Amino acid sequence: MHPLIVAGLVAAGRLTIQSPSRIMPTTPSALHLDEISRKWRDLADRRLAYFTELYRSGRWKHYYIEESFALRMRDVIKAAKVWRELADRTLAARVLADDRTARGDRFRSAA
Repeated sequence: MHPLIVAGLVAAGRLTIQSPSRIMPTTPSALHLDEISRKWRDLADRRLAYFTELYRSGRWKHYYIEESFALRMRDVIKAAKVWRELADRTLAARVLADDRTARGDRFRSAA
């Protein structure tokens, strides 16, 4: 069958695609998500360092007017803070989860 016909049948709901595998695709593990958030945090930190150096050297005047550079700098600082918090939060959540599994749920709730 031609690919455009198949796409049209799928879009119209007349064709269902069945997979021979009954296993759902795997989702990224927590370690993989931690790595992704650390990479984004590192990128945001490098960007912040670049803009800081641009400001200190005065080179920003060649590329920006004062208002647009101030807005851009605020965005860069905000992004760095957000990614730092996200990376720290995912690391803290993983450490807590590892700690709970290491304890083996020895502690019961008070209720």
